[in-house]
Amino acid sequence: KAIAYSKKNKVKVFLNEYSVIRWAPGSSSIKFLKDFLSVVEKLKWSWIYHAWREADAWSVEHTTDRLNLEKSSTETDRAAL
Repeated sequence: KAIAYSKKNKVKVFLNEYSVIRWAPGSSSIKFLKDFLSVVEKLKWSWIYHAWREADAWSVEHTTDRLNLEKSSTETDRAAL
């Protein structure tokens, strides 16, 4: 519906604070983020990642280990994406 509305009314869409919890099982978080960004970028919509440094649950700087509250010493797959 949003795509149709955007095209019909010739308006841009801004997607505010999207993400997926960093400890999602397997590679589902990376797959979701890749898929999401590929669609959004193709549509040339604007976006912002969820709450930068507000909560470690959404962090691209932390590992996928839910119990590890320290930032990773290396770049995570989510940060690279």
